[in-house]
Amino acid sequence: MWVRSDRIADVPKTWNELLQSATKFGFPGRESGLFGTFFELVVGVGGRLFDEFDQPCIESPEATRSIELLCRLARRLPDDMHTWHYDDVDDALLGGQVDAAGAWPGASRRIARSPLAKILTPHQYPSGSKRHVSYAGCHAWAIPKTCADVSGAHELLTRLLSIETQSIDAAGGTICSHLGALAKVEPANDIDRRRLEITASTIASSMITYPPLPYFPEIEEAGWREINKAICGVQSPAQTASNIQTRANRIVGKQSS
Repeated sequence: MWVRSDRIADVPKTWNELLQSATKFGFPGRESGLFGTFFELVVGVGGRLFDEFDQPCIESPEATRSIELLCRLARRLPDDMHTWHYDDVDDALLGGQVDAAGAWPGASRRIARSPLAKILTPHQYPSGSKRHVSYAGCHAWAIPKTCADVSGAHELLTRLLSIETQSIDAAGGTICSHLGALAKVEPANDIDRRRLEITASTIASSMITYPPLPYFPEIEEAGWREINKAICGVQSPAQTASNIQTRANRIVGKQSS
């Protein structure tokens, strides 16, 4: 989480502290960024979106409270925040519309080159009442069975995963998949060193991801659209959680029929 030190003296450490403060916290208002933030909030307070059998169990008090928290934070932000994607959140942070925001590691170069570089400081992402959580995924490559040039595809993947190519990715501020390339990254300054320390700690202890379900993208799509409606004031948090559960059940039922 990047925080404007000229505006925020006491940085909130938890979502509840963030809510009780006057901090304008920027977050995505749509797509995976919004549903991922919701996922973090639910798990952070001890809830879950899928049971031990990977079946949706989204309608819960934890989910309702998490949606309410998002709605309350959204009311502090510009009216168009329900349209924000990742880059829009970065724009809002660097444009002074928000006091703090979570940012993907790849945004660090842009932040470092901005006029606010000296007053934006990295801090650990807010924690839930039960645990600290960061919703994460990864890029992946594969060679499909229909590939017409397997040797060429293998050569490409080998090149993409080489320390040389991965070092280019790491130099841009992202967290690459090649540990050797990542280890070679030298912090640009104390702020960058702290950013890397926080990111490494988060990877080691706080990452969660979605269940390996082929229909998860459909549930995520349905989920963020319902939460977006709540942010826009169209429906209550409780109704939103119920709607997500209903739509998820239909998706699962369609897949099993």
